[in-house]
Amino acid sequence: MKKILLLLCLVGLTTACSRHESSIYSQKSRLLTYDELYNYPRDCAKQHEQVTELNNILMAKRFNTDPDELDEADHDYNARLKATLWWYVYACN
Repeated sequence: MKKILLLLCLVGLTTACSRHESSIYSQKSRLLTYDELYNYPRDCAKQHEQVTELNNILMAKRFNTDPDELDEADHDYNARLKATLWWYVYACN
């Protein structure tokens, strides 16, 4: 009986997590092109919203953590995205 109850709880948690994840991705803004990312309007007054948007893009892209495994376009995009995020750390704090 305990095993069945545990199994039902795990299935419920898995379902709830997948629904939450899909709702997060549906709330995200569209993915930016490299040129849009390069010209991203950085503003310390909008830091929270913009960093959230950039982090959502980073999560959606799911780049490999090893930069040597990325092709040239993904490597450039990943580098620009992280550089933009770091700009907020240095310029706004």
